[in-house]
Amino acid sequence: MLQTAFARLAIRNGDNGKGEYELERIVALKGAPLEAFTSLGELLLGQGRVAEARQWLKRALTERPDNPLVQSLIARTYIKSGPFYNADFGVQLATLACKNSGWVSPREMHVLAEAYLHTGDKMSALLIASRAKEVGSRVLGSYRDVKILDRMIQDLSAGSQA
Repeated sequence: MLQTAFARLAIRNGDNGKGEYELERIVALKGAPLEAFTSLGELLLGQGRVAEARQWLKRALTERPDNPLVQSLIARTYIKSGPFYNADFGVQLATLACKNSGWVSPREMHVLAEAYLHTGDKMSALLIASRAKEVGSRVLGSYRDVKILDRMIQDLSAGSQA
């Protein structure tokens, strides 16, 4: 667990190569922590390496099939443009992630809103994004991507009034 934290710190400090190397080393170990898989998947997704991200996240899913973070990260792989794009399946996985989080995770709801947007269901996207913002404002501190969520809500609200 501590090794995963050090790898995440390296990534946070801009050393993605070192962080990725350490995370790959950790996930290769038997009994690797779930956080190492999700951190690696998130890093690879951020780099546009969808196939690799999905490979590690599916391994995490076999260990923890009801984990909302794993489910929403995999959902993100389906709403990235490319050969794996399948927005409808992204909505299904993101909805499952929201259900498994008890509808209290702004992050999972944000992914669901994005997935709905990809399917063209702007009203559902707006409703879920608004709910994510509401829930995010109640958590300690604030949801880290609140500005992105605000922009999405603003864009969707403007589009629904036209």
